[in-house]
Amino acid sequence: MKKISSLTELFVEQIKELYDSERKQQDVFQKFIKSARSNDLKKLMLKIAEQTDSQVMRLEEVLELLGEPLRGVECKPMKELLARSLSLSRTSANPEILETSLIAAIQCAKHFEIAVYGTLVAFAESLGDNESADILARTLAEEKALDNELTELAMESINSRAKESEPAAYAF
Repeated sequence: MKKISSLTELFVEQIKELYDSERKQQDVFQKFIKSARSNDLKKLMLKIAEQTDSQVMRLEEVLELLGEPLRGVECKPMKELLARSLSLSRTSANPEILETSLIAAIQCAKHFEIAVYGTLVAFAESLGDNESADILARTLAEEKALDNELTELAMESINSRAKESEPAAYAF
């Protein structure tokens, strides 16, 4: 990778990493949807998948605004988060723990994205690129809303079912 010597170059590099990140999530979240048993979780995951598709298109729009090709740069942190998520989903001993681990995995990805999208909105505003800032801010708001929906679902039902499946030796 070449040395980054300007805020614009850093902004573009981060957009390309996020583009790679969103595209990788499209594949992994499809696997998660197939694993979920709860209808509420499946519905929410389908919503996340649809929004991820829209977010990829928005990042393509930003790349086009910047005059950049539509290709990503490997996002190593997201690659690791997704690998860990897949590992957790494969090692979950029962459906209740699987669904709890799926929510945890998705929230890890969403928290990472919230941080990066927030940073990119600030970069775009600093660069005077209001159009990109508006596009990215829309996605940032979606990511925050999805994170809240995941928390609500976990707290309302998924975590309780996982706790009920606890062996008696682990009960508090």
